[in-house]
Order: sequence, then structure tokens, then C-alpha cells
Amino acid sequence: MGIMKKLKGIVSSKKQEKEIISQKSDFIEEITKEAIDVVEKKTEKTKEIPEEEAVEVSPDYLECTQEETILILGFLKSGEDVKKSLAELVLQFEARKQLLLSQVGQTQKKLHEELNSIRLKYGLPDSGYSVEISDEEEEGKKVVFIKG
Repeated sequence: MGIMKKLKGIVSSKKQEKEIISQKSDFIEEITKEAIDVVEKKTEKTKEIPEEEAVEVSPDYLECTQEETILILGFLKSGEDVKKSLAELVLQFEARKQLLLSQVGQTQKKLHEELNSIRLKYGLPDSGYSVEISDEEEEGKKVVFIKG
């Protein structure tokens, strides 16, 4: 029963992660559309300027409009948010990986303890025997100790 709860928890956390990623993707898409609109408007304005007026000296200082500043700051914030999400995902992955590696180690330890217990039960020496599992179907499989 505990495994089912863990699996449901994992599925639930994956759904939440997907929802967060989807929301961030929607936000990025919205900001990108706004940026494209701003660029298109600027492009249209520059097309309207006659060629002889288009030759200007570049200014030493240029202050962006409030709209442009908000757009750039939005991209920066979005980038930071995505990086934070990635970092959190990596941390969750590493924590989960460590948990699973620990469980693998515990399972291996229990396996060796049980094999040793069976070996002692039948009075087999510490060395000289190998353990094999028969090739039959799942229900017919047998664990055997083979000398040599």
C-alpha cells in the first residue's frame, strides 16, 4: 500500500512540474509575442523615414522606453525563473537518485544476508559455491548453490 502512495505522490509531483513548466512556457510565449510586436512597430517606423534622413550619427547615450525596459526586464526575470526551476529539478533528481541508490544498496545487503543465511542453514562453507537461478519460467525458477 505504501508503494502505491509513493507512486501517486510521484505522479502528482510530475503533474505539478508539467503545469509549472507549461505556465512558464505560456509566459515566455506571451513576452516573445510582445517583443516581436515592438520590433515590428519599430521596423515599420524606420521604413517610413526617407533615405536621406536615415543617415544619422549614432548617439552616445540612448535610454530605452518604459515599454522596452519592462520587456527586457521580463525576459531577464523569465530567464532567472527558468534557471531556478532547472536547479530545483536537478536537486530533486539528485535527492531521488540518492534515495534510490540507497534502496538498491539496502536490497543488495538483504540479498547477501539471506543467501548467507541459507548457506549457513545447509552447512555450506564460506567459499567454493556459486549461486545461480534456473532459466525456467517465473513460477518454476529455483535458486541453487553450485560447487566449483
